[in-house]
Amino acid sequence: MEYCDAYYELSRLLHIACTLSLTSADAERSFSCLELVVTHLRTVMLDARLSLVSVLSMYSVRANTLDMERILIC
Repeated sequence: MEYCDAYYELSRLLHIACTLSLTSADAERSFSCLELVVTHLRTVMLDARLSLVSVLSMYSVRANTLDMERILIC
């Protein structure tokens, strides 16, 4: 009876081991795709922010006269 239990457990462990590599490969693939999307979003956001900062820098005299309280409420 002990051998039946041992083989049963061994069989379960082998099934888990065989499917583990496929499962982790799918997870790695999805994380890789997610990383590409996040990198693209960061790049786009960075470009937009740099553009806005450069505009503020060009018009710094006007930007310093703006009422920030009024801008933040709107």
